[in-house]
Order: sequence, then structure tokens, then C-alpha cells
Amino acid sequence: MPELKPCPFCGGKNIHEMAHYSCFGWHRAHEVWCWDCHATIEVLAPTDSKEQAKQMAFEAWNRRANDGVSL
Repeated sequence: MPELKPCPFCGGKNIHEMAHYSCFGWHRAHEVWCWDCHATIEVLAPTDSKEQAKQMAFEAWNRRANDGVSL
């Protein structure tokens, strides 16, 4: 699993993540949030895979607007 990058909004490193219950079932939802500015992302995996939901949430959190763009 990749390491979580600092917050894309405030640059904070106080980043937390957890799987949680959604109305669609346990462990399909995974959330990543910054405790400094409260920025949050939640992902619901298309399957009941806890690991897939976590991977998707980490990828979404780590995505940046300039990914793959050379300046």
C-alpha cells in the first residue's frame, strides 16, 4: 500500500484513514482525512473488497492536479 501524501489543501501531515460501515455493507467504504484542516475523501469500492476500497481511497488522496505534468 502506498504511503499517504500530506494534505493537498493545508500541507498537514496529520493524515488518518479507516474502513467504515456504509449503507451498502461493511468495509466497502474507506475514508482518508486531515486532522489539521478536516479535508476528507471517502471512496466506495464497486465490490465488497476491503483492500480495494483502501487502495482506491489512497490513490484518490494521493492524486494531485499536476500528476504527470512536467513544468
